[in-house]
Formats: sequence, C-alpha cells, structure tokens
Amino acid sequence: MTVFQKVPVPSSTDQMIVFPFEYSLKKFQFHHYSPDVTDERLSKSELESFFEDIHSILKSSGLLFMITLLNIFSLLYIIFLIVIVILLIYFLLGNNHDGSFLFIFMGMKIVTSTIVYFTIRYRTKISRNKVMHFLKQQDEKFGAIGLRWNLPEAFPKWIELWKDYLNGSTGIEITSSREELASLRKSRENRENNYQPPSYY
Repeated sequence: MTVFQKVPVPSSTDQMIVFPFEYSLKKFQFHHYSPDVTDERLSKSELESFFEDIHSILKSSGLLFMITLLNIFSLLYIIFLIVIVILLIYFLLGNNHDGSFLFIFMGMKIVTSTIVYFTIRYRTKISRNKVMHFLKQQDEKFGAIGLRWNLPEAFPKWIELWKDYLNGSTGIEITSSREELASLRKSRENRENNYQPPSYY
C-alpha cells in the first residue's frame, strides 16, 4: 500500500493506540496521548523522543520530501484538469485547432503521475524497511514495559502501539495495575534514597 490508496485510519481501542500521520504537517500526531492510557508505563516525553527518531528516519529516507512533492503535485493536478477542460471546450467549439495542445497536456499529466506514483512507492518501501529495523531495536525496551509497536500495511498513514501487558503476553512479569506500578516506583526510590555505602573498616 502507498499514500495514494484511500485506507481509513482506525480508531484507538482498549488494546491498541493509533497515532495517525498528518500529511499537511508531515508528522505523526500524538497530542491525544496521555500516560494514563498505558497505566503510566510510557511518559509523554519518552513518546515524543520516539517519534523524533521516526521522523528523522522518514526524512533521511526521502519520504517526507516526496510527500511535500505530492502536495505540490495535487495542486498542479487541479490546474492540469482546468487547462484540459478549457482546451477541450475550445477544441469542440471548432476554432480551427487540431487538438494537439489537448493531447500534449494529457500526455504530460500521465507521465508526471506515473513518475510521482512509482517514486513514492519506492520511497515508502525504503522508509518502511528502515522503520521496521528501528522498531526491532526498540522491542526489548518497550517489551520490558509490556508495550509493542506495529506497522500496518497502510504505513505511513498510521502507526500502532499495542498494550500487550493487558494480555500478559510479555516475557517478564508486568504489574497489572497503576497502583502496583506506582508502589514499585516508590519502593525503588526509597531504596535509592536510603542507600548507605558499605564500610570496610
């Protein structure tokens, strides 16, 4: 799938959080996220840092540039249609024109559309592979807190964060409630504050 295909972005559920891609801003949107929805397992700053890395990958792979080009092309496409309609009307009115300009503009539209289409498909594939590699590197980090990132077939339209800790499908023991997690954090802080270095004398 590519950015050309009209695939509706799904809504978030109790098991999964959806972060849609905003094409006008060329960024994934996460302003709706609150740490409460992951039981305080992922902070807003950690999520922001994660998406900064994702956006850097999309930029380095050339996809963000192609999305900018696509926005420009969409405007040019409308202009092409207007020109073609005007030329078609002018030709049908019989003003002694052979319609060559009409065919030239139609040919330009077809060639340009084809180039943009295949270029974006190529860049999308490269970006997807790079993001997938990055997510695999993050598996241990997020898996330790019971979370897992997933790329849909419609990437980059959205990206998913699955809350695996709700199903207990994680390799380590994960607390099941926010209260238990807060208690563990407080206990850890107390141990750190009360720590006394060993005496050798």
